[in-house]
Amino acid sequence: MKPKPVSVVSIAKYSQAKLDEINLASTDDPPTLSLAEAESLAVSNNLDQQVARLKHDLAKRELGVSNYNMLPELVAKSSYYGRNVYSGTNNAPLQPSNKIGSRTNRATTSQDLHTVSSELSIGWNILDFGLSYFRAKQVADEVLIAQEMYQRGQETLKERVHETYWRAWSHQRYTKRIHKVRSRIEKALATAERLENERATSPLTSLTYQREILNIEKSISGIEAGSVTAKAELATLIGARPGGQFLFAPQQQRDGQCSFILPSEKMTNLALRNRPEIREAYYKERLSSLDVKIALLETLPNANLSASTNLDSNSFLFNQNWLGWSSQVGWNLMKAFTYSRRKSVAVKKTEIAKAQGMATVLAVVGQVHIARAQYFHAKKALKAAKRLQRVQKRILRQMKASRTAGVADENTVVREELNAILADMELDTATTYFWSACSKLRRSMGISTVGQLVSAME
Repeated sequence: MKPKPVSVVSIAKYSQAKLDEINLASTDDPPTLSLAEAESLAVSNNLDQQVARLKHDLAKRELGVSNYNMLPELVAKSSYYGRNVYSGTNNAPLQPSNKIGSRTNRATTSQDLHTVSSELSIGWNILDFGLSYFRAKQVADEVLIAQEMYQRGQETLKERVHETYWRAWSHQRYTKRIHKVRSRIEKALATAERLENERATSPLTSLTYQREILNIEKSISGIEAGSVTAKAELATLIGARPGGQFLFAPQQQRDGQCSFILPSEKMTNLALRNRPEIREAYYKERLSSLDVKIALLETLPNANLSASTNLDSNSFLFNQNWLGWSSQVGWNLMKAFTYSRRKSVAVKKTEIAKAQGMATVLAVVGQVHIARAQYFHAKKALKAAKRLQRVQKRILRQMKASRTAGVADENTVVREELNAILADMELDTATTYFWSACSKLRRSMGISTVGQLVSAME
C-alpha cells in the first residue's frame, strides 16, 4: 500500500461540497442584529462549537460502550454437522506392557450422519472486569474533559462575539459619515494647494495645514482598518452566510461600569474554583493516575468462570441436553516481566499531567492579574477619550460659530470636523476596548453573569 495524495480537482470538489453544506446550514441574514441575538446565534450555529459538542456527545456514547465491557460474556452458538457415511471404529483390548490384543471384526459408531448442536454459555473474566472498570472510569473522565473543553470554547466564543460585535457596530455608525467627510478632505487639500500656488498664504502655513489634515485622515483610516473586517468576522462566528448583509440594532449608551471588578485575592480564588481549564487539568491528572493501577492489574493471574447449557441432536447420546461449568486460571508471565517498564511509563504520564496542572493553575492566576491590569488601563483610556470628545465638540461648535461670523475659514472647520469624527471613533474604540477588558475580566474568573458572580461569592 502506498500513500495516495489528493488531486487538485478532488480537493476543489470537496471544498465546494463543504461550502454548499455551509450555505444550506447557515441562518438567513437577520434584518437587524442585536448583541444578545449575535451571542445566541454564535452559541447555536458556530461550527467550531458544533464540533466540540459532537466530541462531547461521542465521549458520552463511548462511556456507554465501556460500561457494557464490565458485563459477563453471554454467547449463543449453534452448529450443524453432516457426512455421507457413518463414522465407525474397531476396538482392541489393551494388554500389559502397553500392548494391544486382537481387534474385533465388528465396527461400531456413536455419531448420526446429521447432527445439530446448540450451546448458551455465560463467562466472566475477573481480570478483564477489573481492567474494564478502571478503563470505564477513564472514559468517564474523558466525558468530563470534553464537557469542560466545550464550556471553555463557549466562553471564548462569547468573548470574541462581544468584541467583534462592537467593532462592527462602530464601523456601521461612521461609514457614511467618513465617506461624506472624505470628499471634503480632498476639497480642503485642493484649496490649500491652490492658495499656496497663488501665494495667498505662506507655503509653510499651507503645508502645515495639509499635514494636519493628512495625519487626521491617517488616524481615521487606522481606526477604520481595525473594524472594517469585523462584520465578516462576526458572520463567521454566528454561522451566517459568508458575505452576508445585515444591520446592527441601535444599542443603548454603554457606561463605564463593570460589575465583575473585585479585590485581586477574591478574583484569584474565584478563578481557581470556576475556571474550566483547572477542572480539565484535574480530570486529566485523575485519568492518568489510573494507568498505574491498570499496569498493576495486567500483571495479576487471570481467572475465567463459565457455565453453559447444551443441546445435541445426536441420538446415540445418553443425555442430549446438559448443563456444564468450568473454571480456568492463567498467568501471562510476560506481562509480569514487563511490569516495571509499563509502570514507569504510567508514572511518567502522571508526572506530565501534574506538571500540566501546575502550569494551568499558574496561567489562570496570571490571566487574572493581566485582565485586571487591562481593565484599569482600559478604564483610564475610556475616561480620557470621553474628555477628549467633549472638548472637541466644544471646539467644533466654536469654530462653526466663528465661520458664521466670518472669523474662521472653511478649511479650519473641515479640520475640526475631522478631529470630531476622530474623537468619536476613538471613544468608540476605547469603549470597545473597555468592554472587551471587562469580558476578559469575567472570563478570567470563570463567571458568566452577575448572578453567577453573586452565587460564587456566597
